[in-house]
Amino acid sequence: MNLTCDRARVIERIDPDAVIGLTQTLVRIESINPPADYGEISPYIERWLADLPNVEVRAVEPQPGKRNVVARIRGKGGGPAVMVSNHMDVVPAGVTTEWDRPPFAAEIADGRIWGRGSTDMKGATAAQLNAFKTVAEFAQPEGDVILACTVDDETAGEWGMKYLVEHGFAKLGWPMPEFHVLGEPTCLDVVCAFKGRLWIEVAIRGRAAHGGNPERGVNAIEQMIRLSGAFKSLMNGRHPLVGPDTFNLGVIEGGKQVNMVPEFCKARVDLRFGPGRSTDELLDEIQETAKRVSTTEPRFSIENLTIFERREAVEVDPAHASVQRLMACAESLTGKRPQIHGTLASGDLYHSLRAGIPGIYWGPGNMALAHTTNEYVEIAEVVTAARVYAAAMLELTERSVRR
Repeated sequence: MNLTCDRARVIERIDPDAVIGLTQTLVRIESINPPADYGEISPYIERWLADLPNVEVRAVEPQPGKRNVVARIRGKGGGPAVMVSNHMDVVPAGVTTEWDRPPFAAEIADGRIWGRGSTDMKGATAAQLNAFKTVAEFAQPEGDVILACTVDDETAGEWGMKYLVEHGFAKLGWPMPEFHVLGEPTCLDVVCAFKGRLWIEVAIRGRAAHGGNPERGVNAIEQMIRLSGAFKSLMNGRHPLVGPDTFNLGVIEGGKQVNMVPEFCKARVDLRFGPGRSTDELLDEIQETAKRVSTTEPRFSIENLTIFERREAVEVDPAHASVQRLMACAESLTGKRPQIHGTLASGDLYHSLRAGIPGIYWGPGNMALAHTTNEYVEIAEVVTAARVYAAAMLELTERSVRR
């Protein structure tokens, strides 16, 4: 696509130094979750947005300390509303002595900004903020542009994007967005397919015996491993974008001492699967498998099988008009057509997709670096992302994008 004059004018106004500086500032704010302290970052972003022209800024705080910051550029009218979002929280830095650079210093070296949250996702946050500011100052989109800086993505909390979609926008009197761009790190590619997940806790009761006579008991740990193997055999699907189903035995607890046959074992397992399979279908298979395995060994019993987390697999058609428009914006500014991918979790996008709002991941940074020691984001990607976000805010709110 050829950039129109207004898009070109807006893109030229993106200040690389401002994008870089804001990324560093945000990385230096330790918005670690847990414990989910937004006492510094939420007010900072709110103040940063407060003086922009033609912008409504609101804090949505459904619970004390859970302060989401949302802003809106009111369009000229007639075009669809679009939401660009990020999450303000980052995971803990872990053992800081294992980092080559202090995790919250936001040092610049080798063309990168280093630090916890740089790629996940304060680089994208800075890019979105600068893009939003530039659009507010130098253009007026046809439809509304909504910027959402939300809480608690890293702990799948209910007071961030979930609350905004289900209650927040209605309470503000704002339109529901018709498309959602979430700035998770994608190396500037498009991610539009997301695995579902089912997290299950299982408890098994066996029979205790002396460790020197294990044949007289029923080893609950061994039976748990056997049951887990049966669950794992169910995860045999493969999706063209998200890849194969996966099974992870993440937690296992059992036994009291080495010379006793353990009579009890508890485990937690993580099952992930691609679009085309539902959590209800998988749960039926899990329950049937548990029943079959336990009946073949009547001396042990499954005391409990509990779901403590479930999310459906979700996807958006890559041919969707808004996906193609964003890809065209990116290609026009980078010279490279974004690739289409899938990933292991939908994050905050899950809530908007489930509400019927199509959307994608698109942002600077590499997801493989998220939550790792020595996390970094490429400066060139963050600056490019700011330009693409600005162009997309105008492009996606045009009337012709509506489907």
